[in-house]
Amino acid sequence: MEHPGLVAMGQPLALIRPDQETRERREWYTNILAHELSHCWFGGLVTMAWWDDTWLNEALAEWADLELTAAAEPTWRVRDERVAMTVRAMRADEALSTQPIRRPVTSRDAIAASLDGAITYLKGASVMRMFEAFVGRDAWRGFLRGYLAAHAWGTASAEDFLTGVAGAFGPAVAAAMRTFLEQPGAPRISARLRCAPGEPVRVELAQQRSLPAGVTDPAARLWSVPVCLRYGDDRDSFQDCVLLTTATAVVELGAAARGGSCPSWLISNADAVGYYRSTVDPAVARLLLAPDAPAARSARPTPAERMMLVEDLRAAVTRDELALDQLLDLVPAIIADRDDKVARTALDAAALPTAGLDDAMYRAAQAWYRKTFGARAAQLGWRPGANESAELHGLRRHLVPAVAALDPALAAEATRLADRWLARRTGLPDDLVAPVLEAAARHGDAARFDRYLAAARAARDRTEHHRLLHTLAGFTEPDLASRALDVVLASDLDLHDTADIVVRVLGHRETRDLGLAFLAAHLDELLARMRGDDAALLLGKLAGAFCDPARRARIAEIVAPRAARIDGARPQVARALEQADQCIALVQRQLPALRRILDVR
Repeated sequence: MEHPGLVAMGQPLALIRPDQETRERREWYTNILAHELSHCWFGGLVTMAWWDDTWLNEALAEWADLELTAAAEPTWRVRDERVAMTVRAMRADEALSTQPIRRPVTSRDAIAASLDGAITYLKGASVMRMFEAFVGRDAWRGFLRGYLAAHAWGTASAEDFLTGVAGAFGPAVAAAMRTFLEQPGAPRISARLRCAPGEPVRVELAQQRSLPAGVTDPAARLWSVPVCLRYGDDRDSFQDCVLLTTATAVVELGAAARGGSCPSWLISNADAVGYYRSTVDPAVARLLLAPDAPAARSARPTPAERMMLVEDLRAAVTRDELALDQLLDLVPAIIADRDDKVARTALDAAALPTAGLDDAMYRAAQAWYRKTFGARAAQLGWRPGANESAELHGLRRHLVPAVAALDPALAAEATRLADRWLARRTGLPDDLVAPVLEAAARHGDAARFDRYLAAARAARDRTEHHRLLHTLAGFTEPDLASRALDVVLASDLDLHDTADIVVRVLGHRETRDLGLAFLAAHLDELLARMRGDDAALLLGKLAGAFCDPARRARIAEIVAPRAARIDGARPQVARALEQADQCIALVQRQLPALRRILDVR
């Protein structure tokens, strides 16, 4: 918390025993501290005039914390995390219920809603990074120093900020930024090369709002988008940027392409810094994602560009521009990427909507997942190797637990490691403790449940206490899941540590109906014990738990009336229910492609 003169850091962040100090924990601590210290400038030195401009505090602090963390330790490559942050924001922006970054605030409910993590924080910071790249790093920092000096020890509004942008970079840039601040949505940019012998190479650009298939925005949307194109062949690459202010435009590529040589590839979001979706030709994607192409380092897409490329392909599936089996065909190339951060995005690409499938399709999807990722997960195993990179270990932390739920050998090893850790608190890097305990819990018995619960109650360290309670949700045997839900009702335990158990019980196919019955009987009791912002967050998670019509309707009946009574809950619930509807529609549209890839007749 960024109290002036007293930046407060919680125990799970600040008090880390030497044996628990993983790189992930150090990054998390550094980034949060950088964010809160950034508020000394964005919030302390210059304070937002009213809650309409919460983003002036949070978007700028979110922009700054990534820069500060990267400067503190460049080897962490935290700037690559901008891709995940931008993607999370765009996924939220692809719902019609999502509000703009800047919105009028006239009630307490609207104040709470203005602190929207995906939009106020992540979209706001992504928009700042996009315009920083467009005007230039040094020029952007010079503008911010001038803005802070002009409003030091006072308040500022969006109009003050945009007036400063206009003064520094011209009215067109200020007007462009306004289009991202004052309307919801993320643009979808299509870019088509037009090449003819002896003529300059041109690119046809077009924009529209990125929305799932079958969803139409009732309002006409147009953005002024700083589009940066990177293009080249197997020897070199070049970059051109343009401010796209109209629905369509034709731009001539720079001097490098004026000889009429047609580029062999084109990336329409250079350095993955733009806040927009890009259309992607699957054939070009295969070329750019291939482990051995292009040959020259200067011509290769950067890791961030490849990560965004994967996410743009996934988004194309939701828009029905790409069949799901075409995306899944690319997964082997993604998981084989030379960069382990890029390889990790294969899990997102292969995130099949299994919750909405019937039992036969579900079993086939599990078999496909194990076939696709099993060998890589077995190769990585649970134990890090000597002198292993942090990026490879990050891939392990995401891939091995996902496969262990389907692989008896990995599950058995997790059980042995979990027992050793419970007995001695040794034998595992700290960032693998929770995944191992949960993998062992999935098919665990009552004796294991009792050990976990006893260890949680005996733990003196808050992080260990929270982690052990959280793993109780990993048990999928219904009687044990019911006992985990009883733990949530225990009056001597903090709901901040146990509420997510309910969400995870809903997420297991074996226990989801048990969780629904529990909520119908006990949700009011839980909400009465929770802080308002925690309650709103929980309701949003619950609302998005299902991808089938019947359960989606039932959870809406449970959460929607209660959301109306909690400040800030209604927007989160509305978005989550809309995203559940999108998932249901996606399953129906992509069933033929799923049957093809899963070989289900």
